[in-house]
Amino acid sequence: MKLLQIGAGSIGRALVGPLFADAGWEVVFADVDRELVDRLNGEGGYNLTTCHPVDGFTTRRISGVRAIGADDPHALARHATDADLIATSVGAGALPALLRALAVALAGRDFAVDLLLAENAPGASDLVRRALGPSPAVGVVETSIGKMVPIVPEAVKANDPLQVRGEPYNTLICDAHGWIDSPPAVAGLHPVDNIAAYVERKLYVHNLGHAGVAYLGHCADPTCRTIVEALEIDGVREGVEAAMCSAVAALRAKYPDDFTDRELHEHVEDLLYRFGNRYLGDTVHRVGRDLARKLGPRERLIGAMRLCIAFGVDIDPIARIAAAALVFRAPDERGELYPPDIAVHDRLARDGVTRVVCEISGLSEQRPEELQILNAIERFCVRK
Repeated sequence: MKLLQIGAGSIGRALVGPLFADAGWEVVFADVDRELVDRLNGEGGYNLTTCHPVDGFTTRRISGVRAIGADDPHALARHATDADLIATSVGAGALPALLRALAVALAGRDFAVDLLLAENAPGASDLVRRALGPSPAVGVVETSIGKMVPIVPEAVKANDPLQVRGEPYNTLICDAHGWIDSPPAVAGLHPVDNIAAYVERKLYVHNLGHAGVAYLGHCADPTCRTIVEALEIDGVREGVEAAMCSAVAALRAKYPDDFTDRELHEHVEDLLYRFGNRYLGDTVHRVGRDLARKLGPRERLIGAMRLCIAFGVDIDPIARIAAAALVFRAPDERGELYPPDIAVHDRLARDGVTRVVCEISGLSEQRPEELQILNAIERFCVRK
């Protein structure tokens, strides 16, 4: 069995590729980074380091892999024609261009194939269907990616350029109904009946909580550098847990047949434990940066508050995190801010909180439920 894994970045090499390689599949990576492609072909594999919260670092070799240029239409078509499964992990921004190329590559197939979207991009299946058309020969399988994959330190990368890192969590939640036939027997693949529920759980519980640690931690102590340090600050864990529990209450109300109270609250506790994994080395800067995206209309903060309002759940714990995001200025390891975030802060200083949040998040003071969100954020900004 052969997997064509398009995207040889962190998720492709730390999660999807190893799951199928361990199951005995041939794995062919496709990526636009020609240096990465050449290195993978030259070495025939790479090191995957697991960052265990207790045991620390353990490294194993993922062997027997090949790579092609994703911008090489002939190579892409050759491997897309005979692959038993195609997976993508390229990011939402690169997905449209990839799908156009993939539509051409798939034209030469004479048997059906499933397309596994390891993207964490809500609505990705709709994008695929628009790009590929209503072909019965392509199964479109959405996923929810929960594995945390940190950046490899530069000193490590200098000695081992292909190394990737990740936490021990190796579950790939996927849409049970997206496959043409049935999911392959690969350990770690976890098919669910309602993928939308799990995509929202990832965004409004996992992503919300992770960003919340960065924002509340930095707000309480601008000198804290890592997520672990932020979690150790008085009140941060409690504030993040309160926000996650608001989202959990709304999800339970929206999806009563998919989640139980116990499952959701155990998920919160598990995430908080995983966030505290010091071996991941995750920085406050990396987790919190990109404010314009993370304050987007359907993103982890505003989207979670919209969901809570729809089901009568208190939004104050989440609004507090959103207010903290507006003063987030954590620098990277070079002491520099994320350039797009500088622009957001300039706009806040010039135009004020309400106007800028409306522009970024698509909220309107003319709609009562959205005014409720704006007022809550403004109230916590005043308190700060």
